[in-house]
Amino acid sequence: MPTRRIHGGVGALSGGTVAAVRVSNAVVPQFAAETIGGVIGGWIGGVLPDVLEPATSPNHRQFAHSMLAGGALTLARVAEGQARRRASANAVANRALLLPVGSRERGDAELAAMAWRLAAGILIGFVVGYASHLALDACTSRGLPLIGRAGDDPA
Repeated sequence: MPTRRIHGGVGALSGGTVAAVRVSNAVVPQFAAETIGGVIGGWIGGVLPDVLEPATSPNHRQFAHSMLAGGALTLARVAEGQARRRASANAVANRALLLPVGSRERGDAELAAMAWRLAAGILIGFVVGYASHLALDACTSRGLPLIGRAGDDPA
């Protein structure tokens, strides 16, 4: 059974990779912010199922480890959410261009734009990291439940 370290590492790697591919045409600061966000979101998504349902026994896989949970995340309209965050980043960055170079207001706006980019990366990274956790667990002898194993004795 994969450990938290493995789930977090695979989640971070896969989340960062997908985030980087999705923003590969961006300029370096935007690329870096979204890729770093993907790594952070991937790590969180990679370990979250075991945070919600700790591996205290081989029967710990309930809803958070189910195919239904994975499918729900896939349908969560992540691309739209990521596009909204990028649009917010672009709007704030465009506003920053109208402010005096070196001013505190411009620096704050540029920082806010990077924060929106980071959030876009975290969003896609989280979903990919969560999916990586489910994929790793699906390869074990216990596999994944379709909906959850209600009624199984967790002890």
